[in-house]
Formats: sequence, structure tokens, C-alpha cells
Amino acid sequence: MLNYNIRPNYTANQQAISINNRFHKRCEKKKFALIEFMLVVAIISILAAVAIPPYNDYIIRYKVTEANTIFSSMKNALAAFDNETGEFPSTLSSLLSVVTQGDYIEDTTYFHSGTKANTEICYLFKDFESGKGTLCYKYYAGANGEGWECSTNAPVFAGTTLSDKFLPKKCRSNYVTTLK
Repeated sequence: MLNYNIRPNYTANQQAISINNRFHKRCEKKKFALIEFMLVVAIISILAAVAIPPYNDYIIRYKVTEANTIFSSMKNALAAFDNETGEFPSTLSSLLSVVTQGDYIEDTTYFHSGTKANTEICYLFKDFESGKGTLCYKYYAGANGEGWECSTNAPVFAGTTLSDKFLPKKCRSNYVTTLK
């Protein structure tokens, strides 16, 4: 009977060496050189450097969106109160079920002194890019109508302290600031 596993011209020792050499050649092909590894790390570092700043800007805009959402519900509650009484409330506690804080809103400041035109709402952000950030809305009444606008130079508070790129579109300096 013929043994098909052993090559006829090789001894058992030579055949083992031949198999061993084939195995090592396959393993050598799978190894990475240090330069290849460094190249992969450099590419990943460059991608991270390009992606992280826009991601941080996106997170800040998300925080500002939360303030706009809270402001929208407060604006509706103030309008309902105004329809009933003809004036805005002197404090926020007069409004029922108004949210004044959120995940990223540390405090809501409401200022009202007598008339609607002297009403302002400011949101103080927590965990913001440079410590704290503020977004303020001021009620206006004039010849063109009445409504809310972003306030950058509020008489009582410091006004909006956010960078223009993080503000809502209607609050940016190159956009009409009237909110209705």
C-alpha cells in the first residue's frame, strides 16, 4: 500500500522542514511593520482632529436648542396669561407648569417691571464652553407690532453672551431679530 502523505523523494525530516517553512512564510505575511502601525495611528489622529471641533459646536447648539424649547413653552404661557389679564405676570410663579430648568439650563431669570416692553427672559447655561453662557429674549412693542427678540444689550442683565455661531438663526447678527 502506498503512503500518499509522504512525498516520495523527501525524508520525514525534510518534509517536516518544508511544512515548517511554509507555515512561517504565511505568518510573516500577516505581520505589520512598525511604520504601518504608525501610519494608521497618524491617519486616525488627523481624522479625530478634524471631527472633534464640529462635534463640540454641535453639542453647544444642542444646548441652545433646549433653551429655545423652554422659551417657546414659556412664551405660550405668557401669551395665555396676557390674554386673560391683559398684562404679563410679575413673577414666573404666577404661571402654572412652566419649565424653567433643563439638562443644560441652570437658571431662568425673568424680569418684568410694569409694562410688557420691560419684560426680559434670560437663560443661564451650565457646563458651557467658557464656563457659563447666557441667552436672553426681550419683549418689544412698537410701530411694527409686538413680539420677542433676542437681546444682546439688555438694560438689567448682561444680555446674550453666546458666540454668534451658537445662537439660533433668528438671533444671529446678520439676520432680522424679530421673533413672533
